[in-house]
Amino acid sequence: MVDVPATADDGRVFHVEVQIVVDEAMTERMLFSWARLFHEQLNAGDDYADLVPVTSVWILKRRLPGSRKWRRECVVVDKE
Repeated sequence: MVDVPATADDGRVFHVEVQIVVDEAMTERMLFSWARLFHEQLNAGDDYADLVPVTSVWILKRRLPGSRKWRRECVVVDKE
């Protein structure tokens, strides 16, 4: 479940998740959660042009498995 879901006035979707337990499948979980929010924007027959960006922010207690050092990364996905 999303910890903090929000929708901006222009329709953009934001998702903030705080995780204490970071397991081996965390990157897949992050992608799955983002994809679910992106997918939920459309119903059958809707126009793909109606999709708006979904921004996910994950705050983790420890680094992702396989990461050698702490990194700060920001990925922006925009439909334009």
